[in-house]
Amino acid sequence: MKTNGTWRYIVMALMALIALFIALYPFPGAAGLSPAGKYVLAVFVLAVGLWVAAPAQYLTPASLLVLVLVVLALSADKKTAAKAVSTGMSGYGDAGLWLMILGFVYATAFSKSGLAKRVALVLMNLARGSSFWILFMVGVINIAISATTPSTIAKGGLLLPVIVGIVGTAGVEKGKSNFAKAIGIYAGAADNIISAGILTATIANPLAISILKKAAGIDVSWTQWFLYTFPMVLVSTLLAFFLVYFLFPPEIKEINGGAEYVAQELRSLGPVTSAEKVTLMSFLTALALWILDKSVIGVQAYRSLPAILQTILGLHVFVKGLFAAMILFVPRYGVVTWKDAEKDVPWGTYVLFGAALGLSAALNQTKGMDWAVMHILNALGLKSLPFFAIYALIVFLMYYGHVLFFTYTAMAAALLPIVISLAKALSLPVLALYVPAMTLIPYSCIFPFNTVPLLMFNGAGLFETRDSAAFGLLFGLVVLAQWFLIGLPYWRALGIMP
Repeated sequence: MKTNGTWRYIVMALMALIALFIALYPFPGAAGLSPAGKYVLAVFVLAVGLWVAAPAQYLTPASLLVLVLVVLALSADKKTAAKAVSTGMSGYGDAGLWLMILGFVYATAFSKSGLAKRVALVLMNLARGSSFWILFMVGVINIAISATTPSTIAKGGLLLPVIVGIVGTAGVEKGKSNFAKAIGIYAGAADNIISAGILTATIANPLAISILKKAAGIDVSWTQWFLYTFPMVLVSTLLAFFLVYFLFPPEIKEINGGAEYVAQELRSLGPVTSAEKVTLMSFLTALALWILDKSVIGVQAYRSLPAILQTILGLHVFVKGLFAAMILFVPRYGVVTWKDAEKDVPWGTYVLFGAALGLSAALNQTKGMDWAVMHILNALGLKSLPFFAIYALIVFLMYYGHVLFFTYTAMAAALLPIVISLAKALSLPVLALYVPAMTLIPYSCIFPFNTVPLLMFNGAGLFETRDSAAFGLLFGLVVLAQWFLIGLPYWRALGIMP
């Protein structure tokens, strides 16, 4: 689908004008808004415009511009000038940023060793040619490889040739067949959805916990993230499966030659290699260290452990993962070199990630966002709204807001600081709004041009844009119902809801 790019420049120009107005207008009686707060707020508005509308090839220079403007905004106020550079650059020293890079190291190892493809084919082989179970296994495969692959593009790229091969074996017409539509849409949607459930499954997740830490001082461990999000994501993946099966019921029940095709692909891999074994050992070590933290084993049991184990288990999730990943680089026995790994790291996203965290730190330091949200709520009379109405509004905007963004890393950078300030302004526990919002960041399921996984399967001719739009728009209503009927009681049981 081709889109007219004129709107991009209109959006960027409009946001630039609003940012200029905020920076220059004196705001009479603006108690609580410092000069630095006003300037940083202006930078935030401009950043949202750039992250929403800038073409993909310009996102990195746009993020560098945001970084420079944050430092300049803080430097313009005597109260914040001394720490302007350290605040603006603070994102690049954040552990969440390096957790993202660590995830790509594991993704490289799983891909280079062939373990990721083997896992996918072993699971697909269980379907035995049944169209129902082949479709179901697409979700299972995404769950199985999400913990090791922090890139929805990499996961989609792994599945694409397998799915195209199965559709070709089925002898159905791509773009016309319900089976082709169902498997293509579900592959792209499940890729995105399940990524929300595991901290290392997509770049936006470490960014979300880093924003939360900088703006609200709240730490979230790997295990806490898993408890907050994975059960909800698992239900969403299952609901998406039934919805896509209902909308596009496959016209064939058994695929002649489907099982043979997958079995042949699996045989072509040969026996499990030493590289696959080393990769699996390294990842299972990291997974065990991530799961075994103080919140899981209990304070008393933790204190009874030897000092060295207390030290290891008490380390940050990034350090634990780095410790386990060193196995991958051991000479002669390792799987990857740094040259292999660095080729797969999206350094443009690295720049965006750090700039977003620097902006978040500046917003928190100057309280500019808190001031703006409070005044908007007062002006619109929204402070009296009940929690359920605010909750519904957040869920609606976080799901359907994906149509405005071309990357949900940019969406996280733009919207999550607002969610934190909104919770503060309404005197709500920050996690009560933040957890439902952050879980929805990867849920981009409507248009192919908003998310690469859907775009890949759409580009392969498996379905048309109107097909994914029909699924995605309806799925938003399903998600809204799930967030109320299951999410509220579940998160209340975890103690994060009022």
